[in-house]
Amino acid sequence: MNSRNDPQDLWKDNDPALPKSPDTAGICALARRRELENVGARYLGLFALAGFAVAFGHNTWTVDQPWVRLGQSWMLIVMTVYLWGLIRNRTGRRASNETCAGFILRSLKMKRDGLLAVRRVVLLIIPAVIASWWGGGAALRARAMGLDPASWYFRYLTGVWPMVATSLLLLVVWFAFRSAGKKASAEFEALRDRVGGE
Repeated sequence: MNSRNDPQDLWKDNDPALPKSPDTAGICALARRRELENVGARYLGLFALAGFAVAFGHNTWTVDQPWVRLGQSWMLIVMTVYLWGLIRNRTGRRASNETCAGFILRSLKMKRDGLLAVRRVVLLIIPAVIASWWGGGAALRARAMGLDPASWYFRYLTGVWPMVATSLLLLVVWFAFRSAGKKASAEFEALRDRVGGE
């Protein structure tokens, strides 16, 4: 093999036309930063999902209306399933035998998968919203707020518009997480190409 064809010699040439070798110190600094972000996001997710699960469990227990109870039970199941998945997933830290680049790739893949999971949760919320609306959940909430049934706000809350607004909001959130998932996927592919694969 010609010495000019040796990849190590090509890197030593510092030809500006060639791609730059990844900076190891920069990748390891990014890995440390990503590890801290993973731990923070995991604890935030645990507390948020646990809080939602407790709230939906309370509503399931206290509400008498069957459709509203069904919607709240559905949300309790969804939150519990995703909470259990987050509890089981303890891979946000870097393993002792893992390279910095390998950890970043795994971390970006986890981020992408997490964004896609949130997108699925948004879709799973829609049946609960419809069931709660169908069962008069908004009317129960309006009565709990002490609103006069003759007021325009009571009529608004018990009409179809809150359900339509909630569905549109969920659609916007779904598209936002879809876009963030695509961005995370592109970031993962770009870094994988940069470091030469997993």
